[in-house]
Amino acid sequence: MIRQSSLVALYSILLLWLPFFGPLIGGYLGTKKINNITEAVMIAVIPMVVLGIGSIVFFQKITFIKISSIGVVVFLTLQQVGVLAGVVLKGLKKK
Repeated sequence: MIRQSSLVALYSILLLWLPFFGPLIGGYLGTKKINNITEAVMIAVIPMVVLGIGSIVFFQKITFIKISSIGVVVFLTLQQVGVLAGVVLKGLKKK
């Protein structure tokens, strides 16, 4: 599950230049072996939490301003909605 989560995160970062469809494609391609919807959601949530916490820590250390880090977290969270949709679509397709 960790490997699939890291693949989802990698694909969504590489396809970040496509506003909604990049993470959607990343979520769909990053999940190869899914057994059920619960596992699919966990695979999507793990990169969301890691990227969110990592961006908060990174931007607060660099800028010392909390407002800019909140904006980045909101942007990444909105991008991860596409990842969640892609992973759930793949999980529904497996049923």
